[in-house]
Amino acid sequence: MNDIVKEAVSAPGMLDSESELWGGVILRQMKGDSDVQAMITVRKKMPARTSNQLFSDVFAAVYIDTYWTSQGASADILATSLAAAMGISQVDALQYARVSFRQWRGILCRKYPGDGGAIPSPNYFNALDIVTSQVLVLTPRELIDHWDSTVNPPKAGVNYAYARCQNLGFEGEISGIKVRMFAVPAGFTQTASSWVQCRTRDGDQEEGNILDRNGHPAKLTTGERGASEAFVADLPLGHVCLVATITDADFFTKNNPLTIEQGNWNFVTWLINNGAAAWRNVNTVPKLGETSLVFHNQDGTPEQFSFVRRCCTNPEQGETPLSPNKFTPQPPYKDGPAC
Repeated sequence: MNDIVKEAVSAPGMLDSESELWGGVILRQMKGDSDVQAMITVRKKMPARTSNQLFSDVFAAVYIDTYWTSQGASADILATSLAAAMGISQVDALQYARVSFRQWRGILCRKYPGDGGAIPSPNYFNALDIVTSQVLVLTPRELIDHWDSTVNPPKAGVNYAYARCQNLGFEGEISGIKVRMFAVPAGFTQTASSWVQCRTRDGDQEEGNILDRNGHPAKLTTGERGASEAFVADLPLGHVCLVATITDADFFTKNNPLTIEQGNWNFVTWLINNGAAAWRNVNTVPKLGETSLVFHNQDGTPEQFSFVRRCCTNPEQGETPLSPNKFTPQPPYKDGPAC
């Protein structure tokens, strides 16, 4: 049992501190209470000075599975529960809920240097915590001790890939932490089912463990860091994307893109709202000549796609053709001045 939960269990009366509030909410969640049931129970033990915003923040983190959708956490769902349990207006509850979901609290896989868990993320395609090492096997200790290093750029063929993460702002122990790793062809709006799932080097599993510095399954309290075991990523020549998604045993179990219903799912929206997922663009060789990009219309609804291309090496008024194979080719796209 979490130390913070033990503290809440032993507390004879009011949940006087922020840590006791976290422990009380985690305890109710572990006992199987719904979020509204837990809110009513915990609120009775809260001193009057406890802010409604803190109350909302803690529930947003502990009951994240309740509020999670295919595009991120829903402030509307949280607000409905807050209004029902606290007797406040839906408008006020929605304000608290929106503020709560602007900050990630839980397992964070950094999307960029300095990522502090802001939601939506301002940057999403160059994840610092997806690490490649070609065929060099790295230990969790090495990955954690070199926290801001991305090690070796990938090569075409077999590479080892890893994910790092940390407990950011969740005042309790998170355990049973698992990661999935995917290789994604360059392109647009692909369904997650089209992603290539990497498997672990040891055990050939679709999910890998997040480990502590000593190589044991990680149990992360606030600020503690972990790293995954190695995944085997067989990468093609050219441009490819690596995606990591992280779940844990108790709080955030729904972070599996393979379970998202078919439709025109916006994976960018999902990604920038998801602190426990990361995306890294990599190139196994310099990009030369023609490059193919894949995009999908994910349902039967007719769609229009527009493309914006920025070229840094073309001379002014230079032409670069954009030639789709399955649609009527348009005249060559004329770029503006070189950037």
